[in-house]
Amino acid sequence: MAGLLAALLTASCSNNTYTIGGTVEDPSLEGSKVYKIDRYDSAALLDGTAEQKMDSTVVAGGKFQFVGEIDSPDYCTIYIPSGDMQNGPFLYRAVVIEPGVTVSVVNDADHNTIVSGSELNDALQAYEEKHLVLEEKLMELINRQRNPEVVLSDAERAALDQELEKAREVYFCDEYEFVKANINNPGAWSKLYNSAVMAGSLEKQKELIAGASGKTLELGDYKQIVERIEKLEKTAVGQKFTDLAFEDPDGNMMHLSDYAGKGKYILVDFWASWCGPCKAEMPNVVKCYHQYKDKGFDIVSISLDRKKENWVKAIDEWGMPWHHMSDLKGWDCEGAKVYAVTGVPHAMLLGPDGTILARGLYGEELYAKLAEVMP
Repeated sequence: MAGLLAALLTASCSNNTYTIGGTVEDPSLEGSKVYKIDRYDSAALLDGTAEQKMDSTVVAGGKFQFVGEIDSPDYCTIYIPSGDMQNGPFLYRAVVIEPGVTVSVVNDADHNTIVSGSELNDALQAYEEKHLVLEEKLMELINRQRNPEVVLSDAERAALDQELEKAREVYFCDEYEFVKANINNPGAWSKLYNSAVMAGSLEKQKELIAGASGKTLELGDYKQIVERIEKLEKTAVGQKFTDLAFEDPDGNMMHLSDYAGKGKYILVDFWASWCGPCKAEMPNVVKCYHQYKDKGFDIVSISLDRKKENWVKAIDEWGMPWHHMSDLKGWDCEGAKVYAVTGVPHAMLLGPDGTILARGLYGEELYAKLAEVMP
């Protein structure tokens, strides 16, 4: 009887055992350290409530292996660092681990990686192969745009910028569609939060997670997306502004409601002194301010800086003669949380009664919107 019980317990344990069997075809990687990094929970890591856990082994005879126990499908990341920041690691791939399943990870001589062993990994592999082609195309265009030795006419530069923008759109759309179609595949979980941030519209973010079920609903990233959607709904176009209260550069308490809802069009501009795109966009904002400030238009800028001296210096050097406020918490800025701002610059236009008229305005879109409401 005892022998039967032991056999049953052994069988039960083995059913929960997963194995990752790796093959490394580049002989120069013999003896290299291989890391298995547990599922990345961006929400928990960002708020400091979790630590990234990992295991390690070494390549021996061109092979490596990880064995563990798991109750339900999840994912980990297999990582062999190269020490070359420019070209990236030799191996860095998400791998779906499942009870009772052996997964094969083959890193060929050119450091291309193929993961197989289950339907969940097959779906992830098919996506990675397709996405790699899009990534290479995108990087080719980015490198061409940034290469100082490439001399282009204004027309050629405009065409390149347009091609690059289209490539970015296709790249992020491909990721979005994969995550949406595979929302409950752990292979998509590492891309979940980024896909939601890059989705753009509130409707697309809702669509992304509409099919979530089971363990997906327990993910920190999923819960953070749901919270972000709720905040976006409260601060969407058509809603009244939510008040904020931070100090101005002189240390005086200032409220957004001191200006919003008082009969003027108010541009609420989220920015930071360390933000290159903010600096590039600021001349456009300055131009709009001077063009419309005598026609019932004003600006309240909310900085995501942490150091007051940097904040104040940028206000002066960038020529921003309007109202400023900040809690100097960086990305922990309460204003950014309230308005679900995940990237700067981010400009939001309020109507005279404090209704949100538009979000995410910059460049030509900002000019066009102001010309529409303030002809």
